[in-house]
Amino acid sequence: MKQLWIAVLFIVIVWCVHAQTGAYGLTYGDSISVARAKLEAEGFMELVRAETHYSFVCGDEDDYTVVNLYVPPDEETVVMWIVYLLIYEDIEIDLLDWLIELHGDFFSHDDARDVVEWILTPERWVQLGYDDSKAFMKLAYYDEDHIRLIE
Repeated sequence: MKQLWIAVLFIVIVWCVHAQTGAYGLTYGDSISVARAKLEAEGFMELVRAETHYSFVCGDEDDYTVVNLYVPPDEETVVMWIVYLLIYEDIEIDLLDWLIELHGDFFSHDDARDVVEWILTPERWVQLGYDDSKAFMKLAYYDEDHIRLIE
């Protein structure tokens, strides 16, 4: 019986860690150096470094992606990230397939805000929609405890 509980606990831990690993292999709690290495391995270059966020870009002027990493002041731990992907034909389908692969097919659609959301924990969620300009898809990994960093 003890072995069964250990196996169940292991499965739950693996599932939780997997569910909170997102786009480009980024994970809540990554150090900024680990996150930077993951993005550089995907072809991103650091563009901006500020007190509470870092911006990375990949691509050229016709097809590029921007990733903003958010860290609390005086810390080096990624608590949220937002990805902006330049819109192309069928991007919605491609992103939805990618996110289902990453986070599963248990998601909801908010018609009023025109976003799709995955709830990772009561405090953390993933949201996919358009940015305000409608030129980019916005893929955001939020944390309720740190939402003030992007306001």
